[in-house]
Amino acid sequence: MASPSSEELVLATRVIPRLFTNSPEITVSWRKWRGVLCTLLITSQNLRMGKLSQSIVRTILLVILLLGFVTFVSIQHSFAVESGLLDSEILGASALGGDIQSVSSKLEGKSAREGANIKAAEIARQGITGSFTSGDVRMDIESVEKIEGGVQVFARAWRNGEPIGFGADGTVEVERFLIYNPPILVPDESGPIVRSYKDENGETKEVKYREDIRAALIETLAHTMKVAGQDGSRIIKGKRGNTTSTFYSSTSDATIAVDGTGSWSAARDATSGTVYSSDTSNNVVHASQGGSSEFYVRRFVVFFDTSPIGTDSISAATYSLFTSDTHESADSDTIHVVNASALSDPPVSADFNDFGATSGGSKTIATFSNTVGVENDITLNATGIGFINKTGTTTIGLRSQRDMDNASPTGWNRVKLYMADQTGTTNDPKLVVVHSMAGTAPTSLLTNGQTNPSDLSGTTPEFSAVYNDPDSSDVAMSYRIQVATSSAFTSAYWDSGKVTLASSTPQGTRIADVTYGGTALASSTTYYWRIKFWDSADVEGAWSTETATFSLAAAAPTKVRKSVNESLANSTLLQSDDQLRIALTANTTYIVDGIVFASSTSGTPDLTIGFSSPSGATLTIGYTNAADQEVLTANATSSRIALTANTPRSVHFKGTIKTSGSSGGDLILQWAQATANAAATTVMQGSYIRVDAI
Repeated sequence: MASPSSEELVLATRVIPRLFTNSPEITVSWRKWRGVLCTLLITSQNLRMGKLSQSIVRTILLVILLLGFVTFVSIQHSFAVESGLLDSEILGASALGGDIQSVSSKLEGKSAREGANIKAAEIARQGITGSFTSGDVRMDIESVEKIEGGVQVFARAWRNGEPIGFGADGTVEVERFLIYNPPILVPDESGPIVRSYKDENGETKEVKYREDIRAALIETLAHTMKVAGQDGSRIIKGKRGNTTSTFYSSTSDATIAVDGTGSWSAARDATSGTVYSSDTSNNVVHASQGGSSEFYVRRFVVFFDTSPIGTDSISAATYSLFTSDTHESADSDTIHVVNASALSDPPVSADFNDFGATSGGSKTIATFSNTVGVENDITLNATGIGFINKTGTTTIGLRSQRDMDNASPTGWNRVKLYMADQTGTTNDPKLVVVHSMAGTAPTSLLTNGQTNPSDLSGTTPEFSAVYNDPDSSDVAMSYRIQVATSSAFTSAYWDSGKVTLASSTPQGTRIADVTYGGTALASSTTYYWRIKFWDSADVEGAWSTETATFSLAAAAPTKVRKSVNESLANSTLLQSDDQLRIALTANTTYIVDGIVFASSTSGTPDLTIGFSSPSGATLTIGYTNAADQEVLTANATSSRIALTANTPRSVHFKGTIKTSGSSGGDLILQWAQATANAAATTVMQGSYIRVDAI
């Protein structure tokens, strides 16, 4: 009979004991195997009472025992591989001589990115799906997959029995959780993995951990679900995957300190400090006075690779950290998140004075918890969210309120922090970011139901487009339209601003027509327009990218003819003609022409003319009659135009007028006597003014 293989011996001596303690199913199998052993013992007693020799009995029992053991090992080997408890690397040629290789040992000598991918592969290998409970959070994990630098988990959750909604608006039921640089160590007072460090008093301290991939994942998810989740009353059944990402920090985090100076200003305004950075060590953020002339200022910095967010829109973010000790004097103090993007990575002493001074979120020292396993969460405000670099490294700093306000302390105000561990623990600093893919560019832009129409009738075109979003369950809630005379849109002729749609529009659907609401459009001018949308989570989408144009048809010439004579005597003051006026639209160029028929009974009759034009308009008009000619500009009065006594004379005028982009108005012919005369001057019926938009 063949002897057990080295693989089977490893399973028997090292893997199987772990299986008994981690799997109720295998515990049951082991109990059955123990039953088999008991049966063998009874059988041996029966055989020994028979006529067979003891040597033959022992041989039979040994054969039965070995066959049963090999069968048991074969069954449990399959389970161990499938459950991730057994790695193929463990079962190599050297398996008999050493311990099973831990994930932690695989990280030795690896870069941060390599280490993150190794951990991610091991987590995905575990096949961690099903229902789990951590504290007051219950979760159903649908799947765990490896992604670059981390893992992707789809799960739903409940807190205290009530469903948790995710996404910016809390409507997501099954959330997509991304965990980058995931932890694999969890705190354990009896754990075999020990991290030692020196505290600020020079005393050696220890923190103990155990490697527990499953527990680390569940703890991480439970915390993320609590800080990113919302009231589940708005959940849309079956809606999946906004995105909640958890970023664990790199090991570049550090405290930069100026300690024991003789004055507050010497500490707070120093240009450099001492950098303290070591795995799992407790570092301090504080502004304190230790004696009559000893002042301390320490600032903390942490780095997160948040480049996977990319172009997504961020709706919320929380910075979480663990503390081992806090102290607050009668001064009281608050810890603030500040921008630290100006610091080096890793930090250097000269970075001490490069921390920002604008709060991106805060937490009072009195509210920090030092309990093992309890996170201290700082919700980032809009300013803090702005600190997040969506395409690179986010560098977050911590400063105390007294430090920021330059308020000298009178006692100790400090928070001791856990720093990032090279292997990755659930105590490491982390940044939880809720983000989502913005709506993509709208398509199929139509004006009055047409693609790039020209010669449109009317002056208020209507616009529509198809709303597109990667989230098939999303809807458009608001829009913004811009109209310009250039495709660059550097100067919008009309900007609607953000406007709520008359009704929500599902993804892939055309919105109802939106009517142009700007100043009057000119005819025969090419206009460009574009549109963007906001979704139900108020996430702003992209502008449309396709070229969309329209133009208005040239208006028919407008002509006003005088129907009655109108006379004026003893006046050289220009008056507006009662009938010769035409309304003009804004931002339009017109050709203007007309004829004035005038007469007088005076022996030396004359006339002067002018025009009243809209505010901001540019007018250039020339006139001529038999003896006179002249060019007039806006609101100018002509020179004396000689007439013939008792004989009608005609005065011809022609030119252009361009109204401004902001207002239209009336173009009005004005006239008067050039020399006051008791004999009236008459502008006769048949006179006219005409404009033609160009």
